[in-house]
Amino acid sequence: MILGFKGFKPGLVATLGNGKFQYVPNELNETKKAMCASTGFHYCLDPWDCLNWYTWNGKNEFWAVAAGGDVDEDGYGSRSSCTKLVPLRKLTAEEFLLMHANYVFEHPAEKFEDSYKGPFHVAYGRDKKLAGELGEWLCFIIQDQQESICIAQPIDGVKILPGKNYTAESLEAAGNEKG
Repeated sequence: MILGFKGFKPGLVATLGNGKFQYVPNELNETKKAMCASTGFHYCLDPWDCLNWYTWNGKNEFWAVAAGGDVDEDGYGSRSSCTKLVPLRKLTAEEFLLMHANYVFEHPAEKFEDSYKGPFHVAYGRDKKLAGELGEWLCFIIQDQQESICIAQPIDGVKILPGKNYTAESLEAAGNEKG
């Protein structure tokens, strides 16, 4: 089994594709055939790709899953389909961003573009700026010869202010301020 990520409607319900399927935490789900965009249990190796099918809207759920059995990949991002899947843990926004950063660090040859999906503003590399609204998240993922770091902070209106531009360094400094 490998670590993957999956989005759900509230209550661990998958509704995309053919019908509706109810999952149970920590329970093995099995099916006979896996074929991306057709059959099997779909998941992504990069949690960020889950946002292509489910929005982070405060209702949908994003989980770390164990995936195995027969696996099919179709080259559409990190989407995969498998015949065995176990929902392991519901992710917080911070965990979601950190798991995405981990995927980026493990795939240094892959190109990632700055992106804004749902409440997440993500920039890759140094010398960039991000801003957002109250309740959203700012995240810098930096990977170079010296280090691999992820700096992620929610815009809380106290330490991190809405509408203000932050660099990786200023976001880290603001997040570390005593408040």
